[in-house]
Amino acid sequence: MLKTRILTLGIVLFSISVSFAQLKPMTQEKNVRGIELIGMYGYQFGGSFNAYKGKLTINDSDNMMFAINIPMKYGMMVELSYGRQNTYLKFKEYGTNITENISDLAIEYYQIGGIKGIKKGNLVPFGQFSLGATRFHPTASNYTDQWTFSITLGLGAKIHINERFGLRLQANMLIPMRFSGVGFWFGSGGGSAGITADGILQGNIMGGLFIKI
Repeated sequence: MLKTRILTLGIVLFSISVSFAQLKPMTQEKNVRGIELIGMYGYQFGGSFNAYKGKLTINDSDNMMFAINIPMKYGMMVELSYGRQNTYLKFKEYGTNITENISDLAIEYYQIGGIKGIKKGNLVPFGQFSLGATRFHPTASNYTDQWTFSITLGLGAKIHINERFGLRLQANMLIPMRFSGVGFWFGSGGGSAGITADGILQGNIMGGLFIKI
């Protein structure tokens, strides 16, 4: 059901973007150059990774992102962003068919980075890079938070509806980094105490709106 809603949202946003891309381009005098406030919603692929004695899987689910873009020179913008995925974590022990739900899990991305766009009328394709911190927050009381360094890479497009409002579509690759020897969430009170996991790769697709102020 959720995937169907996300697909429907994507089709609607794509159809709108194609329509607005055909509009008469804004003149240079009307092109407002200001700070952008962005709100986006989409679908995030959780990823899976090996752990001691088994595999951990983060369930795919919806996600959201809020960002501020600050204009710079040569079509560059500095972006400050916060992204969140509410999901849950599963563990499957090697050699068995038993899958255990470990905990509900919130994944938060705190990022700073840059966007480079190329204006083509009302359409602005862009590439994006950022770095920062990611917080994995299990809600079960016997597990602890894990903070990691992370980077993101993305491609997308902005479609200007008028001088101040527009649509933004993008796809991202999310890469939390785990350093060797760091325990992964599981404290001494947990049934899976001592599990150490390797890295993880996530991705998402999102659509939303921006406003210039």
